[in-house]
Amino acid sequence: ALPKATAAAQLPIQIKLHQATLGTGNLTEADGMLRTMLKDQPDNLALRNYTAEHEIARRRWAEAITHYQVIVEKQPNNALALNN
Repeated sequence: ALPKATAAAQLPIQIKLHQATLGTGNLTEADGMLRTMLKDQPDNLALRNYTAEHEIARRRWAEAITHYQVIVEKQPNNALALNN
């Protein structure tokens, strides 16, 4: 796992790479990338929120809910997560 400061700095790059992979139509690889990122950074709530939004876009409601529940567990007043 990356140190917290490094992990936070890598997030935008990781998201851009995920989005580029999605753009190629390789959903399996893109999903694997998100799983790996979350495994390496389970407490990264920005990454978890991005993943939840991705799951909503794919109409995978149960998976999105799971990510939002983790966010609310760690940040009970997170309005974005509570709203979703």
